[in-house]
Amino acid sequence: GTTIDPTALTARIEELTRAAGVQGLTVTVFNDGEKVYSRPFGFANLETRQPLRTGTVFYGASLSKAVFSVLVMRLVERGVIDLDKPLQDYVDEPLWANRGEAWHENLGDLRGDERYRRITGRMCLSHTSGFPNWRWYEPDEKLRIRFDPGARYGYSGEGFTFLQIVLEKLTGKRLEQLLRAEIFEPFGMVTSSYTWQPRFEQDYAVGHRVNGTVYPK
Repeated sequence: GTTIDPTALTARIEELTRAAGVQGLTVTVFNDGEKVYSRPFGFANLETRQPLRTGTVFYGASLSKAVFSVLVMRLVERGVIDLDKPLQDYVDEPLWANRGEAWHENLGDLRGDERYRRITGRMCLSHTSGFPNWRWYEPDEKLRIRFDPGARYGYSGEGFTFLQIVLEKLTGKRLEQLLRAEIFEPFGMVTSSYTWQPRFEQDYAVGHRVNGTVYPK
């Protein structure tokens, strides 16, 4: 039941971004599904002084996990996948034999640990797969299961890519194809993608370090 004047909201956001050293930010407010406020603040690239716009493309980082989860649940609704069926049961060859082209597709390190056979889609989505967040945080940078699947919570990007690999095998489509057909196009997400698109070059935001210098694209 609270309200705020748009001018006051803008002033407050500007105050907060200055105090926190935030170089760029866009804010959109929806009331009952209707957009009532949308404004960019700061820069897409501080070094080049490129201003931020509401249409500027941002890296989604782990916000992509929420979108991926919606995709999975749409496939669950259609009976394509069961969240509680071990993912190994969906493919013929052992998943540890998967190598692929991208680093996350190489599951060879799991060969000596049969616990991977118990991992389900639900475990991957709820961060209870037993995988670390990413293998490169491990001392030897190898993929391993750190605790029994389903035993407890442990935030894991590896769990999501493990599920991604199985979904791609199960459907015969790459993740980008699945998302475009199931999420991006139906919901009008015309500037969203899980892979870099040439059209993004025209207007994208870079990450900034604490001192204001930019991370390379």
